[in-house]
Amino acid sequence: MLNISQTRALLLRRISFCIVRNFRLYIGSFFVPILTAVKIEDARFCAKAKSALFVICGIMVLNMTIIILQRLLLEFVWDIIYFPIWWYTKGAIHALRWCFNLFLHGNENLAPGLWLANLFVPMFGQFDIQGRIVSFLMRFVQIFARTVALAVWFSLCLVLFFCWLALPLLVVYAI
Repeated sequence: MLNISQTRALLLRRISFCIVRNFRLYIGSFFVPILTAVKIEDARFCAKAKSALFVICGIMVLNMTIIILQRLLLEFVWDIIYFPIWWYTKGAIHALRWCFNLFLHGNENLAPGLWLANLFVPMFGQFDIQGRIVSFLMRFVQIFARTVALAVWFSLCLVLFFCWLALPLLVVYAI
């Protein structure tokens, strides 16, 4: 088995007698073309150069594996440390916006403001006194019911947001 410096010297001495062929090596997530020098007449040299090349490439792959494992471990530790910070800052803001949009969708569906704007407009185009009284009473009941429903919807959105905030604490407490 040759070491790296012996292989380099051997390759440089015999390069004038050699032809170059393409050799592909898988390193990381891409293929790297490796040029190997091979002398046709000397089978021993080819075997030594090839085995030394595989040793060199094996060292490169081993170093790359160590670097990747170190990076993965560092990312894993950083994610564990950063998770609570993210959950209660950016994640909480994102959850609050989501709950607010959920409340706005509920407001669009229930629309008590629209009913309030048309409180004194008679229904079905009946402009007599009985039509106006019935319209006012029906719209008043609708406004009251829709406002109560919207308040319940708002409280559910708040409960959902506070559940978001309490979820990590509940998980840690359960462990």
